[in-house]
Amino acid sequence: MTTYFDTKDKKDCCGCTACSSICPQEAIKMKPDFEGFLYPVVDKQLCINCGLCQTVCAFQDRSSDELKKPLVYAVKHKNELVRANSSSGGGFSAIAEYILSLGGSIYGAIFDNNFKVVHERSDKSYTQFRGSKYVQSDMRDCYAMSKKDLEAGKKVLFTGTPCQIAGLKSYIPKKLQEGLITCDLVC
Repeated sequence: MTTYFDTKDKKDCCGCTACSSICPQEAIKMKPDFEGFLYPVVDKQLCINCGLCQTVCAFQDRSSDELKKPLVYAVKHKNELVRANSSSGGGFSAIAEYILSLGGSIYGAIFDNNFKVVHERSDKSYTQFRGSKYVQSDMRDCYAMSKKDLEAGKKVLFTGTPCQIAGLKSYIPKKLQEGLITCDLVC
């Protein structure tokens, strides 16, 4: 195995997992570096040089106006208890309640049983996703699951860091993004 950084510097990768999620050969695995941050590692024996990983890379040069002019909202939930249990005014809770009322699914970071921060999916509750984690989350197969939900016509709320959201938007085909609502966190 050789690392993805044979041709790229670490500063050119955010660890969003879009490349590993789209790889048809499963040749790209997310592995921790010496500091514990997850970065892609390419198994050159499995790689077929299809280039899909480069097409979804959030760090590739994009001239889209979407990347130049981010849309930002400030929100304060009306319920004081929700605000008290939230990290940033309860905006996520309000959006999540709405998505669940439509039969949609929510993706966000949680602490697993080993106190590791991982991304999970839920179509029943959202409170487990509230609260800041302040470390990189393991995205696992959340990009692929959110794509399946969108293909099934479900609304999807995906919460993550700006890098994770950029990776997700690169991974999800434009025609499916109408049902996708993203909530970037300041990191």
